Amino acid sequence: MKNRITLLLALLILTALMLSACGGRPASTTAPSGSALASGDADAGAKVFASRCARCHTSELSTDAVSMAGLFHGGTTLPGGVDYGGKLPNGQEITDENVIAWIRDGGTGKIGRMPGFGLNDTDMANLIAYLKTLK
Repeated sequence: MKNRITLLLALLILTALMLSACGGRPASTTAPSGSALASGDADAGAKVFASRCARCHTSELSTDAVSMAGLFHGGTTLPGGVDYGGKLPNGQEITDENVIAWIRDGGTGKIGRMPGFGLNDTDMANLIAYLKTLK
């Protein structure tokens, strides 16, 4: 019995060590700092967009899909005459921090529901850098 407890304890410790070594922590829930955002890579952000956002959003101007073109440059083009008045669907101003919160938390707008995405700080900074290139 004592050997089983020792073995179980050893396995638990080993599992904890393995998880910590491979980054087994949840994504950040705060916005990346200004310096992390400034170092965002738009090319890497395009890959994040393609893998996480492109199912529902387009990067091109479109009246048939929810376009992210122009998000940081005066607003986006939305289908069906939907107009958020140059703000996010939750009524917040379009700032780095508010866009990050919208991506992480998600929410419901006039077009539908956006799920939250738990991106790590690097992916989030890269995605924001990419979104800023879309005009």
